[in-house]
Amino acid sequence: MIEEVDAQVKNWIESVVGAVAVSFSAPIRDATQTGINVYLFDLADSPPASGAQTAPLQFAARYLITAHGSDAHRLLSELAFAALADGEMDVTMGGISAETWLALNAPPQPALILTETVRKPRPEPPVHYVRHPMVVETRPTATFVGRVHGPNATPITGARIECPSLNRSTYSDTKGQFTLANLPADLPVHLVITAKGRKRNVEVNQPTSTSEPFLIEFKFD
Repeated sequence: MIEEVDAQVKNWIESVVGAVAVSFSAPIRDATQTGINVYLFDLADSPPASGAQTAPLQFAARYLITAHGSDAHRLLSELAFAALADGEMDVTMGGISAETWLALNAPPQPALILTETVRKPRPEPPVHYVRHPMVVETRPTATFVGRVHGPNATPITGARIECPSLNRSTYSDTKGQFTLANLPADLPVHLVITAKGRKRNVEVNQPTSTSEPFLIEFKFD
């Protein structure tokens, strides 16, 4: 499972930049040989989507991708452009705190954060036949747009935004912005936001848009 995801990440990197040394270790402080480090630095909740079949158990694996050597800048830029062009790779850029680099014993440097979902299938329960006509009720939906920031309106990257009632979640980008589509249009909507070890519960009771996102502020002592 996690080994398969590691292999997928490695294959994606090699498909973009070609034959290059890929290591699943922490960023290297000083290196002359060209290579890429893919460091699994965080595991996060990722509730499975509801559906007709038994949803697999799953969690989000977050990889810190750095490059070293004389060709480091080119390698990272090619990976960044490939992620943007692909559209299916969940990649964010920047937003790594100085404390994180200090904990990794590495100097601050350009990096990508790649989020992949790790799944474990579960057996299907016995099927029960439907003996009465099904009644389908539809509800109007809306797209929720928000922004997570700290003191002085500083954007918070990588904050996790979850709608527990619908088993939906996402992460904020480098501007602190995020989008959750297909949420119930009949407000309010309850969200749980986790950022830098802090957690907030917020209730959205107003429409949002790209021009008027819902602002979520974290105050750090």
